[in-house]
Amino acid sequence: MTNQQVEPLRVRMLGTVAAWRGEVELDLGSGRQRAVFAALAMRANRVITREELVSSVWGENPPSGAAGSLYTYVSRLRRVLEPDRSRWSGGQTLISEGSGYSLRLEPGQLDVLEFDRLRETANESWNRQDLPAVAQCHGTLLTLACLSEVYSK
Repeated sequence: MTNQQVEPLRVRMLGTVAAWRGEVELDLGSGRQRAVFAALAMRANRVITREELVSSVWGENPPSGAAGSLYTYVSRLRRVLEPDRSRWSGGQTLISEGSGYSLRLEPGQLDVLEFDRLRETANESWNRQDLPAVAQCHGTLLTLACLSEVYSK
């Protein structure tokens, strides 16, 4: 493992699912692997059981090899998200916990949560009749929404 500073992870769920470290977009892999990442990101910082992930990705009737495929997708995502992580270390971004996995994200790293935070702030500002603050929040919300549209194409 290197001692160099690692850029924080940024995750976009508004539009096409994507993730970056600094300015570098990460290759999240195939459609199903991306679906695993999306399911983990939408419930960031919470443990999602393997059964819940299989259901999220394959639906009610998963193939017999779904659990094995899930393990492979998680392993590949770990290599992408933390390329300097030792194979035997627990990692800090995508971790195993009990019978599931958790994607660890800090505030501001996931656009959907940032969007919700700004929406709540705008509502609170509206209730206080702080119209400049409402306008600022709405401007930032529009920017987030527009950027997700631009980067999805």
